[in-house]
Amino acid sequence: MFLVVRTDSDAGQIAPVISKQIHALDPELPAFEFKTMEQRLAVSLAPRRFSTFLFGAAVTALILAAIGIYGVLAYTVFQRTHKIGIRMALGAQPRKIAFLVIRQSFCLSHRRHGHRFDGRVCVDTSYVELALRCECD
Repeated sequence: MFLVVRTDSDAGQIAPVISKQIHALDPELPAFEFKTMEQRLAVSLAPRRFSTFLFGAAVTALILAAIGIYGVLAYTVFQRTHKIGIRMALGAQPRKIAFLVIRQSFCLSHRRHGHRFDGRVCVDTSYVELALRCECD
């Protein structure tokens, strides 16, 4: 059971007075945990604030990951612009060129990591070329 009291004075000063009044009405009724409304509100909103903080951190991580992926793709395309132009001039389909760029970007971003991709393992830069049949300089 909660008792809410509105006062203009300090809550710490009025707590003993309220406790005495409660014991005067019923001596067996316990009176404990005196808190201000701001304290109760802060406790009730703490999980929501924490969830909001975690959501903000997750969004920040997602944005940083997207920027990193974009950077790797841009670097790959920049390195392979000449090859892509030759392949397009020889009649390669844009879909196959896009797949080539994505596959080569994967090689660049997963160098020296033991990540699985399509059932094959990229272990080292020397094995990446063999595992994914791409040129990872």
